[in-house]
Amino acid sequence: MNRKELTEKVKECIKASLSDVKIVSNLNDDTPLISEDGKAGVFDNSLCVLEVTAGLVTEFEIDPSIFKKESFKTVSTLVDTIEEALNKK
Repeated sequence: MNRKELTEKVKECIKASLSDVKIVSNLNDDTPLISEDGKAGVFDNSLCVLEVTAGLVTEFEIDPSIFKKESFKTVSTLVDTIEEALNKK
C-alpha cells in the first residue's frame, strides 16, 4: 500500500469514528487531531482518540502500543506512525 492509499484509509477510519460531518469533510494531511498550542483539534475528548485507535488497530492489524501522543498531532503524523509499524511487519 502506498502512502496516498494509506492516508485515505486513515482518513476513512477517522471519519467513521467522528460524528461532526463539517470537520471530517475537511480533513487534510495537516489537520490537527488533538488540541495543542491553542489550536483546536478534531478530537474533542480522549474517547475520540480511543475510538480512532481501535479502528486503526483493526484496519491495519497493528499493535495499539505503537501510538504515542505525538502520533495524533496531525493526520500526517498518524500516517507516519502507521507506515512505520507496517514497514516493520
